[in-house]
Amino acid sequence: LQPTSRDRVQAQTGVPYLLLDGSFRNIAASLRLLGELLDLRERTDRLADYAERTMARVVEVRVAHGGGAPGVYYARGTDGLETGMRGSINTELLEVVGARNVAPEGNRLVRVSMEQLLAFDPDVVIALDDELRRRLLADPLWQGLRAVREGRVLAAPSQPVGWFDRPPSVNRLLGVHWLLARLYPETAAASLAAETRRFFELFYHRVPEEAELQRIIGD
Repeated sequence: LQPTSRDRVQAQTGVPYLLLDGSFRNIAASLRLLGELLDLRERTDRLADYAERTMARVVEVRVAHGGGAPGVYYARGTDGLETGMRGSINTELLEVVGARNVAPEGNRLVRVSMEQLLAFDPDVVIALDDELRRRLLADPLWQGLRAVREGRVLAAPSQPVGWFDRPPSVNRLLGVHWLLARLYPETAAASLAAETRRFFELFYHRVPEEAELQRIIGD
Protein backbone atom coordinates (compact mmCIF):
# COMPACT_ATOMS: atom_id res chain seq x y z
CA LEU A 1 0.00 0.00 0.00
CA GLN A 2 1.14 3.55 -0.74
CA PRO A 3 1.86 5.61 2.40
CA THR A 4 -0.71 8.28 3.14
CA SER A 5 0.10 11.91 3.98
CA ARG A 6 -0.69 11.05 7.60
CA ASP A 7 1.89 8.25 7.55
CA ARG A 8 4.51 10.56 6.08
CA VAL A 9 3.92 13.30 8.66
CA GLN A 10 4.08 10.81 11.50
CA ALA A 11 7.31 9.32 10.15
CA GLN A 12 8.92 12.76 9.74
CA THR A 13 7.86 14.23 13.09
CA GLY A 14 7.43 11.23 15.33
CA VAL A 15 4.12 12.76 16.44
CA PRO A 16 0.77 10.92 16.01
CA TYR A 17 -1.18 12.77 13.34
CA LEU A 18 -4.79 12.65 12.17
CA LEU A 19 -6.38 14.85 9.50
CA LEU A 20 -10.12 15.24 10.04
CA ASP A 21 -12.67 16.09 7.35
CA GLY A 22 -12.63 19.88 6.88
CA SER A 23 -15.92 20.16 4.98
CA PHE A 24 -18.51 22.33 6.68
CA ARG A 25 -21.34 19.81 6.68
CA ASN A 26 -19.16 17.28 8.52
CA ILE A 27 -18.06 19.60 11.35
CA ALA A 28 -20.38 17.96 13.90
CA ALA A 29 -19.23 14.44 12.98
CA SER A 30 -15.57 15.51 13.08
CA LEU A 31 -16.02 17.04 16.53
CA ARG A 32 -17.64 13.88 17.87
CA LEU A 33 -14.84 11.76 16.43
CA LEU A 34 -12.27 14.07 17.99
CA GLY A 35 -13.97 13.65 21.35
CA GLU A 36 -13.71 9.88 21.12
CA LEU A 37 -10.04 10.01 20.15
CA LEU A 38 -9.09 12.45 22.93
CA ASP A 39 -11.56 11.15 25.53
CA LEU A 40 -13.25 14.55 25.67
CA ARG A 41 -16.73 13.55 24.57
CA GLU A 42 -18.59 15.75 27.04
CA ARG A 43 -16.82 18.83 25.66
CA THR A 44 -16.95 17.93 21.98
CA ASP A 45 -20.59 16.81 22.18
CA ARG A 46 -21.52 20.35 23.27
CA LEU A 47 -19.63 21.78 20.32
CA ALA A 48 -21.16 19.26 17.92
CA ASP A 49 -24.63 20.04 19.24
CA TYR A 50 -24.00 23.71 18.45
CA ALA A 51 -22.98 22.79 14.89
CA GLU A 52 -26.18 20.80 14.43
CA ARG A 53 -28.30 23.64 15.82
CA THR A 54 -26.60 25.98 13.36
CA MET A 55 -27.66 23.79 10.44
CA ALA A 56 -31.20 23.69 11.83
CA ARG A 57 -31.14 27.50 12.00
CA VAL A 58 -30.18 27.64 8.32
CA VAL A 59 -33.27 25.63 7.40
CA GLU A 60 -35.45 27.80 9.63
CA VAL A 61 -34.25 31.07 8.07
CA ARG A 62 -34.42 29.80 4.51
CA VAL A 63 -37.99 28.59 4.99
CA ALA A 64 -38.99 31.91 6.59
CA HIS A 65 -37.31 33.86 3.77
CA GLY A 66 -39.03 31.88 1.04
CA GLY A 67 -37.55 34.02 -1.77
CA GLY A 68 -34.99 33.48 -4.50
CA ALA A 69 -31.32 32.86 -3.90
CA PRO A 70 -29.22 36.06 -3.86
CA GLY A 71 -26.28 36.07 -6.28
CA VAL A 72 -22.99 36.57 -4.42
CA TYR A 73 -19.46 37.25 -5.63
CA TYR A 74 -16.59 36.50 -3.23
CA ALA A 75 -13.67 38.93 -3.74
CA ARG A 76 -10.13 37.88 -2.82
CA GLY A 77 -6.65 39.06 -3.77
CA THR A 78 -5.30 42.59 -3.79
CA ASP A 79 -7.70 43.69 -6.54
CA GLY A 80 -10.73 41.53 -5.69
CA LEU A 81 -10.52 39.58 -8.95
CA GLU A 82 -9.59 36.28 -7.35
CA THR A 83 -12.56 34.19 -6.29
CA GLY A 84 -13.67 30.71 -5.34
CA MET A 85 -15.62 28.84 -7.98
CA ARG A 86 -18.82 26.95 -7.17
CA GLY A 87 -17.94 23.76 -5.36
CA SER A 88 -14.72 25.11 -3.81
CA ILE A 89 -14.19 24.92 -0.06
CA ASN A 90 -13.53 28.69 -0.11
CA THR A 91 -17.15 29.47 -0.98
CA GLU A 92 -18.81 26.46 0.64
CA LEU A 93 -20.84 28.61 3.03
CA LEU A 94 -22.72 30.28 0.17
CA GLU A 95 -24.22 26.93 -0.78
CA VAL A 96 -24.95 26.14 2.86
CA VAL A 97 -27.07 29.27 3.37
CA GLY A 98 -28.81 28.99 0.01
CA ALA A 99 -27.03 31.81 -1.81
CA ARG A 100 -25.95 31.51 -5.45
CA ASN A 101 -22.23 31.78 -6.16
CA VAL A 102 -22.11 33.77 -9.41
CA ALA A 103 -18.72 32.28 -10.36
CA PRO A 104 -18.84 29.17 -12.54
CA GLU A 105 -18.46 25.58 -11.37
CA GLY A 106 -14.89 24.53 -10.82
CA ASN A 107 -13.96 23.57 -7.24
CA ARG A 108 -10.91 25.83 -7.10
CA LEU A 109 -9.68 29.41 -6.84
CA VAL A 110 -9.59 31.33 -10.11
CA ARG A 111 -8.83 34.77 -11.54
CA VAL A 112 -11.64 36.59 -13.33
CA SER A 113 -11.61 39.69 -15.49
CA MET A 114 -13.57 42.85 -14.74
CA GLU A 115 -15.64 42.13 -17.85
CA GLN A 116 -16.60 38.71 -16.49
CA LEU A 117 -17.48 40.21 -13.14
CA LEU A 118 -19.75 42.79 -14.74
CA ALA A 119 -21.46 39.98 -16.62
CA PHE A 120 -21.95 38.04 -13.37
CA ASP A 121 -23.83 41.10 -11.97
CA PRO A 122 -23.96 39.87 -8.34
CA ASP A 123 -26.55 41.10 -5.88
CA VAL A 124 -23.93 41.16 -3.11
CA VAL A 125 -20.12 41.28 -3.00
CA ILE A 126 -18.30 39.71 -0.04
CA ALA A 127 -14.73 40.94 0.40
CA LEU A 128 -12.10 38.84 2.16
CA ASP A 129 -11.54 41.61 4.73
CA ASP A 130 -12.42 45.22 5.48
CA GLU A 131 -9.27 46.60 3.83
CA LEU A 132 -10.27 45.02 0.52
CA ARG A 133 -13.85 46.19 0.96
CA ARG A 134 -12.73 49.82 1.28
CA ARG A 135 -10.43 49.42 -1.71
CA LEU A 136 -13.24 48.08 -3.90
CA LEU A 137 -15.64 50.84 -2.89
CA ALA A 138 -13.05 53.47 -3.84
CA ASP A 139 -12.16 51.90 -7.21
CA PRO A 140 -13.97 53.59 -10.15
CA LEU A 141 -13.97 50.33 -12.13
CA TRP A 142 -15.99 48.59 -9.44
CA GLN A 143 -18.64 51.30 -9.63
CA GLY A 144 -19.82 49.50 -12.75
CA LEU A 145 -21.24 46.81 -10.50
CA ARG A 146 -24.80 47.34 -9.32
CA ALA A 147 -23.94 45.81 -5.91
CA VAL A 148 -21.16 48.36 -5.38
CA ARG A 149 -23.24 51.35 -6.50
CA GLU A 150 -26.03 50.31 -4.14
CA GLY A 151 -23.68 49.69 -1.20
CA ARG A 152 -24.06 45.93 -0.95
CA VAL A 153 -20.38 45.17 -0.32
CA LEU A 154 -19.68 43.20 2.85
CA ALA A 155 -16.40 42.51 4.63
CA ALA A 156 -16.20 39.02 6.10
CA PRO A 157 -15.39 39.25 9.83
CA SER A 158 -11.95 37.95 10.74
CA GLN A 159 -11.65 37.98 14.56
CA PRO A 160 -9.95 35.96 15.89
CA VAL A 161 -9.76 34.18 12.50
CA GLY A 162 -11.79 34.41 9.30
CA TRP A 163 -15.46 33.50 9.56
CA PHE A 164 -16.10 32.86 5.87
CA ASP A 165 -13.11 31.31 4.17
CA ARG A 166 -9.86 30.66 5.92
CA PRO A 167 -9.14 28.64 7.88
CA PRO A 168 -11.85 26.07 7.01
CA SER A 169 -12.71 25.22 10.61
CA VAL A 170 -15.31 25.73 13.34
CA ASN A 171 -15.12 29.51 12.94
CA ARG A 172 -17.31 29.10 9.88
CA LEU A 173 -20.22 28.11 12.12
CA LEU A 174 -20.33 31.73 13.24
CA GLY A 175 -19.81 32.74 9.61
CA VAL A 176 -23.08 31.01 8.75
CA HIS A 177 -24.96 33.12 11.30
CA TRP A 178 -23.26 36.24 9.91
CA LEU A 179 -24.26 35.34 6.34
CA LEU A 180 -27.84 34.63 7.34
CA ALA A 181 -28.04 38.00 9.08
CA ARG A 182 -26.56 39.89 6.12
CA LEU A 183 -28.32 38.08 3.27
CA TYR A 184 -31.71 37.62 5.00
CA PRO A 185 -31.84 40.57 7.44
CA GLU A 186 -35.62 40.50 7.72
CA THR A 187 -35.48 37.09 9.42
CA ALA A 188 -32.01 36.69 10.96
CA ALA A 189 -30.33 40.02 11.72
CA ALA A 190 -31.62 40.43 15.27
CA SER A 191 -29.90 37.29 16.53
CA LEU A 192 -26.34 37.97 15.31
CA ALA A 193 -24.94 39.77 18.38
CA ALA A 194 -26.40 37.22 20.78
CA GLU A 195 -25.16 34.37 18.61
CA THR A 196 -21.66 35.84 18.51
CA ARG A 197 -21.57 36.02 22.31
CA ARG A 198 -22.82 32.44 22.56
CA PHE A 199 -20.23 31.15 20.10
CA PHE A 200 -17.32 32.97 21.75
CA GLU A 201 -18.29 31.67 25.17
CA LEU A 202 -18.65 28.08 23.97
CA PHE A 203 -15.65 27.82 21.64
CA TYR A 204 -13.25 30.47 22.96
CA HIS A 205 -14.24 30.51 26.67
CA ARG A 206 -14.81 34.25 26.86
CA VAL A 207 -17.66 36.68 26.18
CA PRO A 208 -16.79 39.90 24.29
CA GLU A 209 -17.78 43.20 25.87
CA GLU A 210 -20.22 45.33 23.90
CA ALA A 211 -17.67 47.64 22.23
CA GLU A 212 -15.46 44.70 21.34
CA LEU A 213 -18.44 42.80 20.00
CA GLN A 214 -19.21 45.57 17.53
CA ARG A 215 -15.61 45.58 16.30
CA ILE A 216 -15.70 41.81 15.88
CA ILE A 217 -18.92 41.76 13.87
CA GLY A 218 -18.02 44.81 11.79
CA ASP A 219 -20.27 46.82 9.52
